[in-house]
Amino acid sequence: MDQEGGCVNLAELTALGGVIPSAPQREEITWVRDTEEGEKEDSFFIHVVQLAYGDVHTISAENSTGKDQRRVYTAQLICAAVRLGDDASERLTYEQAYHLHPGLGAAMLSAVVRVNPSLRVKKKAEASGGDMARTGAARNRRANSRRSKAKSHSE
Repeated sequence: MDQEGGCVNLAELTALGGVIPSAPQREEITWVRDTEEGEKEDSFFIHVVQLAYGDVHTISAENSTGKDQRRVYTAQLICAAVRLGDDASERLTYEQAYHLHPGLGAAMLSAVVRVNPSLRVKKKAEASGGDMARTGAARNRRANSRRSKAKSHSE
């Protein structure tokens, strides 16, 4: 890649990690739950795929356009990113993700965010129930706007 104003090509962009691989990553999660015998901790592996821009945009658009406002964003993320089974061939439906035990859902969502760090948001946004993708998109728009203004002032 030419650092002096040249344009990146697709091979370079892919090498930089700009094109998301489709292979899932194996992630260990721990789920603590109450049983008749007391608190039980289970640890096991799931597979998590990196979500592409289009995946996150589709989920965000569904939530913001009213297409199905009853859908829970975090359940949609789990449904889109989590794969089960040794060969990662099993997927949860939205309904299954929605009906997960809260502790298990939180453990799965944590794995989704580990594999998809761009979904991380500030604690304030999480506490207010803010949409992770919208928060990230707004942050990216602000950064791009600052870069664009800086570039136009330097020209």
